[in-house]
Amino acid sequence: MLDPTDIEPQPALQRVLRAMAVDAIGVEVGGRLRTSSQYQRELGVGAGTVQKALGVLVSSGALAVASRGHQGRQVVDRNVGRLWALSGARALRWLLPPLGPLECYGLAEAIADEQRRLQVPMELWYRRGAARRAEAVISGEADVTVMSWGAARSLQESMADGLDITDLGPDTYYAEGSILVLHRAGEELPTSPTRTRVGVDHSSYDHVTFTEAEFPPTEGYEYVECDFPHMPVAVAEGRVDVGIWHRMLLLIPLDLANVAHRPLQSPAARKAREELSRAVLVCEKSKPEVLAIPAAMDLSAVQHRQAELTGLDERSPELSELY
Repeated sequence: MLDPTDIEPQPALQRVLRAMAVDAIGVEVGGRLRTSSQYQRELGVGAGTVQKALGVLVSSGALAVASRGHQGRQVVDRNVGRLWALSGARALRWLLPPLGPLECYGLAEAIADEQRRLQVPMELWYRRGAARRAEAVISGEADVTVMSWGAARSLQESMADGLDITDLGPDTYYAEGSILVLHRAGEELPTSPTRTRVGVDHSSYDHVTFTEAEFPPTEGYEYVECDFPHMPVAVAEGRVDVGIWHRMLLLIPLDLANVAHRPLQSPAARKAREELSRAVLVCEKSKPEVLAIPAAMDLSAVQHRQAELTGLDERSPELSELY
């Protein structure tokens, strides 16, 4: 079988080869490639060059096709990794939320495993803020990002025309039981909402949604701006009386920091957790070769790895290895 890296670099052939490889990545099995005449016209090459490029794709094991005459060639089978190598595309750039929550660790591990299985090179970056990650995809800085379904919904107007969303399923961004209400251990909360300081991070759509559902503004709670990953510190230091927190790995367990926790109690907050629990992959619709990667991934692998991690006790040796 021909190795994609052994192909002689003839400019016209390479141009057609890369174009056909990109097209083939974005065409599912059963779909059709563009016709030979289309490639000739758009790339300014002859029929022989197009035929030679197709021969390279087939002989390298990247593609299997069946001729459909003037309708083009139907894709019978494809190897996404070999097609990616022949396309000359750079490594796929993934931009994920910062590690900390166990769901994010599971997501990062499963994505890396799937990229290796598909033999598609990747770069894995991390950045806080769903809007900032979406902007990176729109600008071309990143190819694929991850956010909660709630964040995607909040950005829907700017995302609607240009971005594609792949749903990873329930509990893949916020697992059941992962959203906690923190307060100082051994201390009773103020009996009056108007005397209760509630930490809230207005830069996070999800955090505001959870906080307002559990501690409704109509009841007179005092909201104090607080960075949600640092909510345990704000509670321990007494800057806030209570705050919503997404369970994540800590070097010092909450109980040793004199911070207690309870699950969400408000029916509205529990419902919000269910509605916002889904992680989504976001990429540009204008890049079919990128769109094809989430479609080729085994998304159940993400759910499986996340379930393994979120089911562990916070003092589990396996979790300590993630630091």
